[in-house]
Amino acid sequence: MSKDEDFNDNTNNIYVIRRRLAELKTQSPYHRYYSYNVGDFIIKISTTDMYNQYPISEDDTVVKHKVVDVDLFEMHRRLDNKRIAIYIDLETDNRFKNYKPIKYHELPGYSHGINMPIDYLCELIKYLHKLTNLVAFA
Repeated sequence: MSKDEDFNDNTNNIYVIRRRLAELKTQSPYHRYYSYNVGDFIIKISTTDMYNQYPISEDDTVVKHKVVDVDLFEMHRRLDNKRIAIYIDLETDNRFKNYKPIKYHELPGYSHGINMPIDYLCELIKYLHKLTNLVAFA
């Protein structure tokens, strides 16, 4: 079984998701963000020290940080058949605003993706896999 087949069979397993996050690489030594795709969803993950100007060490991974900043986008087709990424607010979008496992802030309304703990990011990824599978059968 290949690594991708193993991942697709275990999308509910947090340890498999963490391993996949650990494998993400940045596009250049100076970019402190990572991209994770689930179906039509794109998660842009930024480490909290993203504004430092020193190069990232080669062994740096997402899971080495306790918290990250997360921006979620969904790809849509425009009328001219080109694809566009639409930002999704985790606090106002109906698919996410009442999903408790991704609510990490103690005050309601503040779980926008800033300083998101890694465990909550894994829960978000797990939930995105569920949403993607629901859309496939709709």
